[in-house]
Amino acid sequence: MFGAYLEHMVHSHASGAATGSTIRTLQDRALHATQVGDAVNTVTERGQTLTADLLLLATGNAEPRLQAPLDPALAQHPGVIENPLVTARLLGIPRDARVLIIGSGLTSLDVVSTLQRQGHTGGITVVSRRGLRPRAQPQASGPVEPPVGRQNLDRLLAPAPAFLIGVQPELRTWLRTLRAQIRASVARGETWNQPFDELRDSVWQLWPTLPAAQQRRFLRVLRPWYDVHRFRSPPQTEAINNEALAAGRVVHIAARLRSLAAPSHAHRIEALLQPAGGGEPITDSFDVVVNCTGLDATARTAGNPLLKALVDQGTLRTDACGIGYAVDAHCRVINAEGEALSRIRLIGPPTLGTFGDPGGAMFIAAQIHRMLPDVLGFLGERAPLPGLADQAASLSAA
Repeated sequence: MFGAYLEHMVHSHASGAATGSTIRTLQDRALHATQVGDAVNTVTERGQTLTADLLLLATGNAEPRLQAPLDPALAQHPGVIENPLVTARLLGIPRDARVLIIGSGLTSLDVVSTLQRQGHTGGITVVSRRGLRPRAQPQASGPVEPPVGRQNLDRLLAPAPAFLIGVQPELRTWLRTLRAQIRASVARGETWNQPFDELRDSVWQLWPTLPAAQQRRFLRVLRPWYDVHRFRSPPQTEAINNEALAAGRVVHIAARLRSLAAPSHAHRIEALLQPAGGGEPITDSFDVVVNCTGLDATARTAGNPLLKALVDQGTLRTDACGIGYAVDAHCRVINAEGEALSRIRLIGPPTLGTFGDPGGAMFIAAQIHRMLPDVLGFLGERAPLPGLADQAASLSAA
């Protein structure tokens, strides 16, 4: 439904826009891009060269892939589903198959829900290192008025919450402050959600103030707990999963997946699990394995020749956290020499290391809103390239 909404909005702006601009969509794969003077030339797989005043990189997330220590070659096994977003593969899972789901985030809950609605009876094991599940999205006790106009955007653009203003930018201090605020909220008969959401909505302001060592510590230690509160289970999904858990059709275990093996003489896939609490490793076998490990920060350029080319030529450089690419506050990419390039902008998940939490359409929309004044100011200072005054090219990286 959200995709249909976006498509409708794009078509509504594709012609007859008040600004007089038009949109042209080109289905091709971008291979590399270079800035030549006052233009950026992008070369595509089909041999076209697209010349523009400005290049906006909006590549989204890398496709899910099997992560270490798993052998990437296992993705070719018919019983291994590397990308759970390919729903045709999920629909083809036999009802009596024993299923192992790697990861316990929202995608995992979606896979469980899909299988349960198909009448799955073969048993599902969900394994994650800490055994954490997303918290349930709170349900209002009465009618709720949906936001109108730009209320959501205004909330995301608001100043940081008062309880964090003036607080030393240090993880331990922030955590203590947030917990104290949550306790006060609960004491008033409220929930933990409001203080947490105030923090979440201002991460883009707070994260850049943390020293790089503190940012890396968060990613290493606290991110799993942040994520299960940040990415919450909707009521319908929560109900299906809870019912399956209560009936014993789904089991969650906290363990590290040390290996997967698919012996040629066996039809099943063998998993070696190391329980989180210690003890002897557990070996079990499954008919199907579904990879739901979520975003792979280390995949940065995997499967994207354009990003790889930009890194190789020094146009993009890795951010201080090592999980994305460096940009400034206006989303200008920062090259290997430390220069901010006004003609090349990067938005969305690849800027995770810079802004902390640019995930979700609403948060990316706010990021674009913050960037636009600088972009429009930059373009307004320069004469448009010949033939490009009323045209912008949109590339599909898929």
